[in-house]
Amino acid sequence: MATTTTFSPAHVGTARAPGRGLFTRILQHMIRAREAEARRRVASVLYTHSDETLKTIGLTREELARWHSGAADQE
Repeated sequence: MATTTTFSPAHVGTARAPGRGLFTRILQHMIRAREAEARRRVASVLYTHSDETLKTIGLTREELARWHSGAADQE
């Protein structure tokens, strides 16, 4: 039984399609998770401040609630 093999040089030297690799995606996910955790921790601490203090900082309780719930992660 004979086997015929053909070779096409068309694919040789072609670059991989641009995109994010596995390591990059994992790293980006870890970074987003840590940022969200930090945002929640900051919101928890700021909750202890009075409304007047938050106003001088330029924040509202509604913004802190969004941070604490994770809704700000979508920005």
